[in-house]
Amino acid sequence: MAKSVKIRVTGSPDEVRPVMEQALQPEGFTFTWGTPTQGTVEKGSGVKSVLLGVISPHYMYGVVLQPQQDGSLIVELSVTNTGTAAVTGGAIGVMRVRKQLDRLGKSLQTAFQANDTLVAS
Repeated sequence: MAKSVKIRVTGSPDEVRPVMEQALQPEGFTFTWGTPTQGTVEKGSGVKSVLLGVISPHYMYGVVLQPQQDGSLIVELSVTNTGTAAVTGGAIGVMRVRKQLDRLGKSLQTAFQANDTLVAS
């Protein structure tokens, strides 16, 4: 299980962000964009995760949209920290955070493929 997922797509950051948001919001994830090309995607609450443990996991990943010279864009999702799920769940929590990252990568690949913007992953 990787610490990051990279997907090459076509389009500008302004075209890619809505595709990402539409793909992951039904799974309960929310995006916070600090800049047009960097942000976070998050599900759950850190406080609830600490208080309720495994019944209320918290996932947070960094998002970077990297424009390439060929006009494509690299979408990178990465584990920004060990996350509350990892802290409260130890090694199992770390594994859970990375498994969720893999699932998010697959969901995004499917969304970009359906949008006909997937170049490679």
